[in-house]
Amino acid sequence: MRRALFVLCTLVWASPQARADWRPVLAKEGIEVSQQPVEGRKVPMFRAVGTVAADPDRVLEVLQDVDQHTRWMPELTESRVVRQTEDEIWVYRLQNAPWPVSDRDMVVRSRIQVIDPGKDFRIDFDAVTLDEVPPSRGVIRVSHLHGHYRVQSIAPGRSRVEYEVDVDLGGSLPDWLASQVGRDNPIDTMLGLRAQLARD
Repeated sequence: MRRALFVLCTLVWASPQARADWRPVLAKEGIEVSQQPVEGRKVPMFRAVGTVAADPDRVLEVLQDVDQHTRWMPELTESRVVRQTEDEIWVYRLQNAPWPVSDRDMVVRSRIQVIDPGKDFRIDFDAVTLDEVPPSRGVIRVSHLHGHYRVQSIAPGRSRVEYEVDVDLGGSLPDWLASQVGRDNPIDTMLGLRAQLARD
């Protein structure tokens, strides 16, 4: 298993004022999703909070295993490391979109902050530009992406996971797809994480 400081696609903290405006929109299988509208964009900021049956260190292993992200992250068709240092990693990601919408890709830089070893950590991620990874023909490059995973131990073998994302997918986006991304992506990501933890 490749251990690397990963980001998705995950996605900078909102301001204290903005964070007060989160609105619950969906609850499923113990996962709660909240959204916050962003002026001028169809896709809102979103946050999902739920629990997983694993210690934080095990969750970190799954999040750092870049090569396996396509197994559990929704609509992700390619995930590979393009650059890595001791403190950060850059990952190329290609997201499938339903026809006739163009696929999206991005280069995501991530870094980990260990708050309490073995009990509490946070992975922050954001989209960046790398000269060695130019945009692909027919694919829209996502340039605005910020977010984080926060994983905290709540009991032996059980952790609370918070997944927060602020993304502008760019290009033309139908209202139904924007709504789907804001509603389903957080749930599907959390359920996928649970499934990958159980699978391994």
